[in-house]
Amino acid sequence: MKIKMLFLAGITAVSVAVSAKEKVDVIPASQSFVSNGVAIFKVESSEKIIIEKVEYALLNQKGGPVSPPLSWHSADLKTVDQSHRVSFPVKLKGGQYKVHFKISGLYEKDKKNKQGRWNENTQIPFEVKKGVVDPGEEGKKTLEGIDVDQDGIRDDIQVWIDAEFPLETRPSTNKGLRQFAKYFQLTLVNATDREKAMEYKVKILEAQNCLYWVVGLNYAFKITNVAQSKFNNTTERIRAHLMTEKYFHGSGTPESIKKFDDSENLLCEFEASKE
Repeated sequence: MKIKMLFLAGITAVSVAVSAKEKVDVIPASQSFVSNGVAIFKVESSEKIIIEKVEYALLNQKGGPVSPPLSWHSADLKTVDQSHRVSFPVKLKGGQYKVHFKISGLYEKDKKNKQGRWNENTQIPFEVKKGVVDPGEEGKKTLEGIDVDQDGIRDDIQVWIDAEFPLETRPSTNKGLRQFAKYFQLTLVNATDREKAMEYKVKILEAQNCLYWVVGLNYAFKITNVAQSKFNNTTERIRAHLMTEKYFHGSGTPESIKKFDDSENLLCEFEASKE
């Protein structure tokens, strides 16, 4: 067996040759595959290979154990889109590390009698970064997208909000958009449930009115439109959004947002200030 290092747009991937025609690829699942305490990799194999188990050990940059003695753990292994997702918690300070994988399984032709087993070891360098990162195309594969830190806001949206309206300099705009994003996400993922979608649609409108108070009507309208376009960045998401719009059409203005005056900061789910 041979191990060959590949480099994909600056991301390290490992191709493990199991035989002349069969291989297993260990590929980072996103641009920053370790973020907010979770590492996510893809393990892909040819049709003749069956992945049974993935174990991992965390190493320092020089290849030694992070916390001696060296300890092995079973990674969470799930099948997604005909490939495996391997995820595991990483409680490390920011910096450069390595993960050592032990991957084992069967050749499909010997599945019934459990013979023809194979296993391989490989190491992949990685970096622990603070905060979330835009998952890129990986985040577009499902309606829900990726939310590594589980705060209810899709990671690509969170990255945009924090970049355009930093919490340090635009705290109320940042938090107002997060409020908007949280309920926009809930509306999309509940698009097939009319009652829930309507409930969260009202919350979106309340978040918009919160932003009207923070930054003014025209600018709030502009930035929420931009946020909406970033949310609806796949065909599946556009369809879900259009479905929720049909629910709300002709339903009238919710009582909570009928007035536009200085009391509207009460619709902000945080202590807001004008910006």
